Amino acid sequence: MTPWICGSIWQSLSVEATENRINAWMLKSKNSDEVRVKMKYLYRGHIFRVLAGTVLLFQIVSLENLYSQSGNGDPKLQDNVKMLREGDVNERQRAAIALGASGNSNAVEPLIEALEDEDDFVRNFVVRALGSIGDARALEPLVKATEDPNLLVRRSAVAALGNLGNPEAFDPLIKAFNDGHFMVRRSAAAALGSLGDPRAIDSLIEALGDKDTYINDAAVSGLTQIGEAAIPNLVSALGNWFMAHAAAEVLENLDWAPSSDQEKIRFQVATRNTQALLDNWETAKRILINDAGSEESPVVHNAVLALIGIGKDEVIGDLVAILNEKGNSDMARIFVQSGNDSLAQAAKSWAAQNGLKDIEPAEESVLIQWGEMSISLVAEDIGNSM
Repeated sequence: MTPWICGSIWQSLSVEATENRINAWMLKSKNSDEVRVKMKYLYRGHIFRVLAGTVLLFQIVSLENLYSQSGNGDPKLQDNVKMLREGDVNERQRAAIALGASGNSNAVEPLIEALEDEDDFVRNFVVRALGSIGDARALEPLVKATEDPNLLVRRSAVAALGNLGNPEAFDPLIKAFNDGHFMVRRSAAAALGSLGDPRAIDSLIEALGDKDTYINDAAVSGLTQIGEAAIPNLVSALGNWFMAHAAAEVLENLDWAPSSDQEKIRFQVATRNTQALLDNWETAKRILINDAGSEESPVVHNAVLALIGIGKDEVIGDLVAILNEKGNSDMARIFVQSGNDSLAQAAKSWAAQNGLKDIEPAEESVLIQWGEMSISLVAEDIGNSM
């Protein structure tokens, strides 16, 4: 296999890149049935995203090479419009792709009509075509398409609204952000960032703590696009263990610098920079103990997790005092699984005093261990509920 093919596979494992390759191949091919079947499998699970993407890219690259000399050019506009209206399902798909690739605004009305097509893949390619052309007439039809029963159509409609860049798409995109499927939510996060509307900041900040890394990445990208207007919210998110790492990434993208000891220490915790915290230990200890006295539960837990991760014996008494004053079952579970015997015993005593019988966490719920800041596995039973 040539280096070009290997590189193409690994550079193209994202769903969007894979679909783009499918689109290009379908323009050249006379039969898309095989690709249509494989597309259905592409969205069936997190692990399969990579596995299916790899297999599919091998096959698509081979098919591209096979058809690269076929001489099939992009038909004229009217020919494609006729094919979109009258062709069989494969012809309608290729026509939609070709019309989108043409960028011709005269294709907008026929494409809008084709949103009623019975075939899911035709509608998907039509929506993508409208997004590529970027004509304002497509706004309302695309908003309607965000409620299509088919996942691919909804996801593509959301992405297309982002391409339009029309502020009127904000409310539909916020609604799509609550879709039940991660692919739609991910596209909504990216599209909201494309709009650059500061009203999206709160929703995108919340997405930084999502358990799906694809949504995290889209939120990071979206907030980076929004820019400086997001900085105050991002700085605040540094106090939330489950959002802080992604928030720090955005802040780095925006060339932000801490303006106080609190911001500096929280940023170092967010980036899991244990050495920097130890080098400035007295300040770090002061800030984190102070945070542990906060009235905001996420800030308290962020400080507790950070102190456990740093692993200095001198703060064991402080941590036990925090548990006794502000503790709950989640904090007690963190103490039990921390790997520190003193904290574990304190948590069991606290649980007994508060009538809690079972505070043993599941093995997969480990968030942090004593002296190991890098461990941060989000638990199903703890997660953002803290």
